[in-house]
Amino acid sequence: MLEAHHSLDDIAFALRLLHLRGRRAPLREAILAAGGWTQWLDARGQLLGASTLTRELETALATPAPPALVDAVMAWLTRGPHRCVLPFAAAHYPAALRDAPSPPMLLFAEGDAALLQSPSIAVVGSRTPSPMGIDVASEYARGFSAAGICVISGLAAGIDAAAHTAALVLPGKTIAVLGCGPDIVFPTGNARLMREIAETGLLLTEYPPGVHPQRTHFPERNRIVAGLSLATVVIEARLRSGALISARLAAEAGRDVFAVPGSLRNLAAEGCHRLIREGAGLTTSPMDVIESLAPQLRDRISGDVSGAPIASTAAQAAAAAPDDWPADHKRLWSALGDDPTPMDELIERSGLTYPNIGPILLGMELDGRVEQHFGRYRRKLPARV
Repeated sequence: MLEAHHSLDDIAFALRLLHLRGRRAPLREAILAAGGWTQWLDARGQLLGASTLTRELETALATPAPPALVDAVMAWLTRGPHRCVLPFAAAHYPAALRDAPSPPMLLFAEGDAALLQSPSIAVVGSRTPSPMGIDVASEYARGFSAAGICVISGLAAGIDAAAHTAALVLPGKTIAVLGCGPDIVFPTGNARLMREIAETGLLLTEYPPGVHPQRTHFPERNRIVAGLSLATVVIEARLRSGALISARLAAEAGRDVFAVPGSLRNLAAEGCHRLIREGAGLTTSPMDVIESLAPQLRDRISGDVSGAPIASTAAQAAAAAPDDWPADHKRLWSALGDDPTPMDELIERSGLTYPNIGPILLGMELDGRVEQHFGRYRRKLPARV
């Protein structure tokens, strides 16, 4: 599907965006000025010759997409459920990416497109990580997922695959940004993981069906990973790692960058150490990142404790649940105790579901009422005098 427009003509017109060359900013500005993609599409007859567009853009938009491309995209759309084409500034085009530098003019998505509006953090790193790197990537992905945050990565071998896998196992939500068409499996060893993400997460790419990966595609993919995310976390990266490109692009997009330090003798940590020297946040746990992003997460996590005063002392944090808390927040608070409790036990005690409990726990953590350690949660205890 293509947003509210399902016709072959509308899809064929959108595919013209793939072949734009040169500066695209005037077209993006024209689309935004019209109120979005749908409004611009409806008025394209009047706007095509607008003075804000260059002659090059006008010519490109007046040139039909190749019939073979249109056929390939239509075939891909009809071969599976939950597939869509998202033009720039369409209703479900991710706002975070729209506001980033050089946003794609067209996206192809398969899976849960609603995730594009979720608070997300990117986890990136080496394609050939150490066992410790795999463990750390998994820990961060689990921590973010448990807090109701979507994990984004590039479906590469190594750190990317570990982050996607851990997010799905919890189960959480993850977005894989591809450097090829949505129907191309790359790397081939991630075929099963790619299917699982399509079923419960989201596959996303700016390349149409049939396009195979090329070396130049991966920096382009990395800008989407960085642009979609509130922050990018780098785990094990050599000095020439593509993960450092993601970090640079995240910084250029005005997003936070964090790096996990490693041994001074570990070459795979050199890139992370450089990022830290250059101003990236040093992180040793998922909560470092979550706490740093607290102001942004408060605005976007639906489970935030609405209307509840922030605990100013540990004693307040250990008090009874406020009367104006929603019922599900009170049930979870009753299930929490002074002893660290795993999430599955909290789900059993409270009767809440996983999709609900993660955001609520994060809201309580940000308010200073709950603390977690290695995936176990408890009420935050008063400080001893």
